[in-house]
Amino acid sequence: MNCKIFMKKLPELIDNTLIYDMKEAMEKHMSACPECRAAYEAEKSLDEMFANALQFEDIKFNSSRAEIMRSIDKNRYGKGPLKKMKYSMRKFRWQIVSTAAILVIGIVSAPLIMDFNSQRDNADQYMTEYARVGSVQESSEAPSMKEADRVQNDFSNVKMGITASLNNPESYDATEKVNQVYMPVFEKIAINKIEEPKLATAWKKSPDGSLDITISGKGENASEEGIADLVVYRKQDSALWKLSLANNEVKQFTPMFVEWFDNENVLTVVGYGYGTVTAGGDLIFLNVNTGTAFNVYPENSMDYKNQVVNVVKTDDTLELTLRLYEDDSMTSYKMEKRIFNYKEDETNGLILTEVSRIPQN
Repeated sequence: MNCKIFMKKLPELIDNTLIYDMKEAMEKHMSACPECRAAYEAEKSLDEMFANALQFEDIKFNSSRAEIMRSIDKNRYGKGPLKKMKYSMRKFRWQIVSTAAILVIGIVSAPLIMDFNSQRDNADQYMTEYARVGSVQESSEAPSMKEADRVQNDFSNVKMGITASLNNPESYDATEKVNQVYMPVFEKIAINKIEEPKLATAWKKSPDGSLDITISGKGENASEEGIADLVVYRKQDSALWKLSLANNEVKQFTPMFVEWFDNENVLTVVGYGYGTVTAGGDLIFLNVNTGTAFNVYPENSMDYKNQVVNVVKTDDTLELTLRLYEDDSMTSYKMEKRIFNYKEDETNGLILTEVSRIPQN
């Protein structure tokens, strides 16, 4: 089970029309994928709101919500010339659903109003009161709607590979993120020596052998889904600490590769922790003693179609390997090596000057 299949089957899970094996697989996926869990909760909340809106004189509507949401999903993911307008329909689905509910209520209530022609004044008063109550209910629900809409938009854009800066998660605008420079913040947290790293890569020694570093939480090749920490061990006094990304609950980035630059700084690749197409991310220069971090390749920052996968340092160059996706659906890619001269800088950590690009396949 991957995120793409999960989202495709989500309406059926909400409607409880899945076979047992598929339902079990989706529930298992949700337990390990916070983004899909958030999408499920948002859709479940929408389903309950829609059902409540359509309760009228014990008349129940079982299929309207599913059909409307399937239509919205098609509009969201379509690739026709009206894609932007269709995306807006998905973004404002709460208003669309509310409007649809009001139309259905109007259709159902019309015969009742006609039956009470002799009491038109009372009927008018009833409808006025109903509209007033509906307006109050919509106003009281507005905060939760806004939050659910933000979570769903975050999830959709993450699936597109566009993710907001950890430093400012609230000012989220997908149209601006491609050119935004990602600047991570790391927290240094002391841990006990008995807490051996789990699902960790092999330890890498600093050039002078005084420190070891590993990526803990993504498996021995750092290729499994999930959020990881960098764990550092100092032999001199057996000190052990981890470097964790701060304010990471929503965006969920993670270290994916690490290599020593010198005896106290490393080069680490930080990318999105979930999704099979996320093989790399941004190149970060990190001081393991202070947690100070710099994005040293800002030209490539937040570019989900051009991901740094690893880096090799020589005496005077850095060799970056990138995965370059060739299509928007991210099904086809090529590998490329980019070679840079570098110099250290107090403001930016490192300044890179590109020398050459070498296709790898």
